[in-house]
Amino acid sequence: MTDDQQELFDNYAKGILSDSEKQEFLNALEKDSVLKKTWDQYRLSSEVLKADEESSLRVMFREIDKSGDSDSIPKTYNKWWILASFITTLIIILGVSMVQFKKLEPTQVADQFRLSSEQRIQRNSDATPTDSLLLSSYHKPLELANNYIDNRQYQEAREALDQITIDADVIQENKEWMLALVSYMENGRSDAYFQLVLSKILDDVTHNNYPQAVKLNDKVNNFWGRLRG
Repeated sequence: MTDDQQELFDNYAKGILSDSEKQEFLNALEKDSVLKKTWDQYRLSSEVLKADEESSLRVMFREIDKSGDSDSIPKTYNKWWILASFITTLIIILGVSMVQFKKLEPTQVADQFRLSSEQRIQRNSDATPTDSLLLSSYHKPLELANNYIDNRQYQEAREALDQITIDADVIQENKEWMLALVSYMENGRSDAYFQLVLSKILDDVTHNNYPQAVKLNDKVNNFWGRLRG
């Protein structure tokens, strides 16, 4: 299962897809047998996890009821036994759930949001650089940075991105976004520069990477993203 499929399945299961997206997904299931099989496996895993959680909680509460009715066990013992049972159950549930969210490794997450070296910038004015200048001063350094990122050579990736000196707003916004992703890949969500740039972009709906920033923020700053650090 790819990350994109995981996200699509999660969104469908949570009921947050639009009507058109939902219909498109259902149509794809009818036409694509491989996707249908992957979806069936996802549903089965979700049902097993849910059943396991519910079963663990039922057992815990049955034991709590029994311990409350028993006069032969000291109340102090009952209290600590209940607390230990609750903590153990919580650890089991979190452990199983963490397996599903293993994709929140910084490199795996950020790779979904980085720019392709072939990505075209928006042309908003006559001052936009020519294609030849874009190739040498934007796309080539960006491609070089991507290669360094693939090898986890983050300092070299920063140096490649620093070669991008074109003043066009969109290019500078893309450069800023990529530098923030490099910091996140290297140091995780707690990186000060990453959080600073992410907050800045989220406050600016006109930023070229605003939609990507919203999606990334949802991934790394929700409960599971904070849990993984």
